[in-house]
Amino acid sequence: MVTSGQISVLLEPGIRTLTGKGLRLRDPEHSQFLSVATSQKAKETNLELAGLPIAVERGENDPIATFDPIVGSTKAHTMRSFAIGLEMSWESVDDEQYGWLPTLSRQLGSSMREAREIHAARVINKGFLTGGDVKGYDGLTLFSLVHPALGQGATQANVFAGDISFGALQTVITDFENRTDHQGLKMRVRPTKLFYAPANDFLVQEILRSEKKPGGNLNDVNTLQGRLQPVMLHYLDAADIWFVKGDLGEEFDLRFYDRTPPSMMSFDDPRTRSSVFTLASRYVAGADAWQNVYGGKTTP
Repeated sequence: MVTSGQISVLLEPGIRTLTGKGLRLRDPEHSQFLSVATSQKAKETNLELAGLPIAVERGENDPIATFDPIVGSTKAHTMRSFAIGLEMSWESVDDEQYGWLPTLSRQLGSSMREAREIHAARVINKGFLTGGDVKGYDGLTLFSLVHPALGQGATQANVFAGDISFGALQTVITDFENRTDHQGLKMRVRPTKLFYAPANDFLVQEILRSEKKPGGNLNDVNTLQGRLQPVMLHYLDAADIWFVKGDLGEEFDLRFYDRTPPSMMSFDDPRTRSSVFTLASRYVAGADAWQNVYGGKTTP
């Protein structure tokens, strides 16, 4: 409850400028690395499938070998509720001299938008083995060295132990090109975007946009120039977190389900004449498949 006592300095004329009454916010970032979809349910469930294996050679007049597709695991994404409220006494609004209190209700939207960005980025921040709890179909953290293939013993990695570097990105791009599906078929996937924290902006621009290889002699061509689109994210928990996203499409993407977009309610308490504003939303962010992302961290 905002009362007159809490804002006594705003009850008398004399202040020339109010600093911090409104901030310029960044555009939402989560749609850059999550597939955003609406939902009408309390939870959304996805299922992993594996198609047919590689065709095998047969001898003359031999029966044709038949194979079955593989049905994998399901992954449920349960909606979570987020809310924030504001209550102001009638006296505080009546006496405040600068028109600041009426604008506070609009800042509820800013607070909610920040919460959505933090929750969305958590898919990456908590997707590593160390302290991570964001897991996919296989029950492993999103970024792992040993993602198993359905129906066979082979494993694949989508994590790099180290900071962003020229060599690290070469390794990631090569791994993307060699990626196979659960039945061993080559996946047609191309890495397209590099996501990174602000502390690495100058390094990333140097690696991806220089004509010549950074740190090489003047005749070395920069083979990474233009290979990945750099995208800065402001909600990564640490400067050493980075990841590359491929172009496999929506079925392999990370998820953001918007069950109830932010909605405002307001009313005046008839007993006290205080004004109450609330903003609430339901959504969830998570991961199913791992094949479309490749993460890096100093200690994954």
